[in-house]
Amino acid sequence: MCACLTTARHFLCSARWFLLGWLKQVRAVPPERPVFPLPVLNTVVAGITGIAAGAYYALLMGYLSRLKKARIQRELDWAPFLDGQFIDYARSQAPNVRKASGE
Repeated sequence: MCACLTTARHFLCSARWFLLGWLKQVRAVPPERPVFPLPVLNTVVAGITGIAAGAYYALLMGYLSRLKKARIQRELDWAPFLDGQFIDYARSQAPNVRKASGE
C-alpha cells in the first residue's frame, strides 16, 4: 500500500475515534408528564378566543341591526314617490298651495 493511503486512513480513523469520544450516547427516557397538551394553557387560550369571537359577533349583529333599520327608514321615506301617489303626498304636505289653474 501507498504511504499516503495509510496516512489518510489512519487520519480518518483517528478523527472518527476522536469525534466518537466526544459524543456520548444517551438513552431516551420518556417524560414523567406529557409536554402537550397543557390544560391550563388551552383553557386560557379558548377563553380569550371565545370572548373575542363573542364581542365581534355582538358588534356585527348591532351593525346589521342599524343597517336594517336605516334601510327600512330609507324605503319608507321614498315610498310615496315610488307607488305613484306623489301628487297626493305633495298636496298633503302643503295644503294651502293654490292650484295652477287659478281656482
